[in-house]
Amino acid sequence: MITLSEHQIVTIKNSRKQGMAFKKIAKSLNVSSSTVHKYSKSVILTEPQQHTLEEETHRKLKRFVSIYSTPKKIQIPKINEDFVFLLGHLFFDGSVCKVVKGQYKCNYTNASLELIQEFVEKVKMCFGIQPLKIQTFDGVNVDWYQATFFSKKAHAFLLSVAPTFSTKEGARVPEFIFSLNEKLIGIFLQTFWDDEGSVSDHCNVTGCSKSEQMIDDLITLHTLLGIKSTKSRKGNGCFQIRIRSHLLNILIFSAKVNFSKAIVTKGNHIGRYKKDVLQDGINQKIACKL
Repeated sequence: MITLSEHQIVTIKNSRKQGMAFKKIAKSLNVSSSTVHKYSKSVILTEPQQHTLEEETHRKLKRFVSIYSTPKKIQIPKINEDFVFLLGHLFFDGSVCKVVKGQYKCNYTNASLELIQEFVEKVKMCFGIQPLKIQTFDGVNVDWYQATFFSKKAHAFLLSVAPTFSTKEGARVPEFIFSLNEKLIGIFLQTFWDDEGSVSDHCNVTGCSKSEQMIDDLITLHTLLGIKSTKSRKGNGCFQIRIRSHLLNILIFSAKVNFSKAIVTKGNHIGRYKKDVLQDGINQKIACKL
């Protein structure tokens, strides 16, 4: 900690008595604002001095906002298919990031360009804003894409719906989802399977999350649709949900949830739609029954 001389302390107090701002005093003496505050916090400003400082602060803030951080106007989303789609993908392969350097960022990452493009369209339809950028990255087997948008108001709205979107922090399904109709619940579940799910030739449908609460909630949602599923713990600290693979259960899953435009990123079916791999497995099961 820097030790100030008596002269510097007196200068700080006298400057503050003249109505100077903490930062301005700090700059003139080459010390921190907190140091200035420490030695001059007992100084009481007159009403005119307070008014002058408030006006100056307001002018600086207005200038900063006009140059660097003009807030985007948004519309408030309705609870419909578009918003449920958007919300689900932000939980699973997306994120509602913590604020860093004044950036209120949300993004979505996937190997399916079709899903990325649909996400972009849903952002526009729900909030009335366009994502700032779509990036392409080289993957091991397939390329992957990321759509990012910045909006303080959209960021705040989303955090009013769920306190966290991070599965590491125990994210779970928002309470209102459980009271939606079957179609909307199916759309929410489909976002999970598109982002986190895998399917084998034998209709082994599984998905993982770092949040046990999320997996428990997803099992409850499947139960509401008449789909049987189980939970297990993986060795990597994740929790897995598996759709029971007997034919009737898989047929209900296929009809009420299923995959949409997600693609397989590893294994024997790289590049194929997950839903097509599932359908092949269903066809084999049906053929075995005949």
